[in-house]
Amino acid sequence: MRGEHRKSAAIYLVIIAWQLVGCGGTTTLVSVPNNESTTIPISDQQPIGGSNGTDNSPEPAVGDRAQPAPIGSTVLVRDSSGDPLWEVTLLESILNVNEIIESENQFNSAPPSGFQFASAKVRVTYLGVGSKVPGWDLTLKFISAAGTTHEESDVFVVGPDNLTDVNELYNGGTATASVYIAIPIADSAKGTWRLTSLFLDTEFYFAAS
Repeated sequence: MRGEHRKSAAIYLVIIAWQLVGCGGTTTLVSVPNNESTTIPISDQQPIGGSNGTDNSPEPAVGDRAQPAPIGSTVLVRDSSGDPLWEVTLLESILNVNEIIESENQFNSAPPSGFQFASAKVRVTYLGVGSKVPGWDLTLKFISAAGTTHEESDVFVVGPDNLTDVNELYNGGTATASVYIAIPIADSAKGTWRLTSLFLDTEFYFAAS
């Protein structure tokens, strides 16, 4: 019995160490719609709009929840060493795809009361070494205007071109796919899409409308 406890403790420590190794990472805004491509680290951007006259704090940077990047923007996700890992573009955000979900699969559940299904279509390009599965390494969640978080597993449904159906990508490999999430109907247009990468403590926000 004591040996089993030691084995369990060892496995636990390995998992913790694995997670710690992956900590860090940065997010870089590459381009926004109707603008020429740029390379502006989020942390290095100049304040937008300056002071409001009563508070000397800088305006939030584009990509923060308070200043989400517009639909069509492209973000570069770097690993903990600063090397490029993923390039992600939010191509489309549709806040009500109930009819699409209903017609896609007869076994799809209806959204809960007060909710509707929304979709985010992204183009992802893998830039790292080896290969990764985008649906495993990248996560998109919906953050409502009220500050609640919503994800695919809340109400699992099948939609066209699910991100979870994309196979592993090698360096330079690109795929276009969507996520489908049940979101609150109230103030849905004021929500945001939050992008994160597995084991990296960085996040990036896109506007939902």
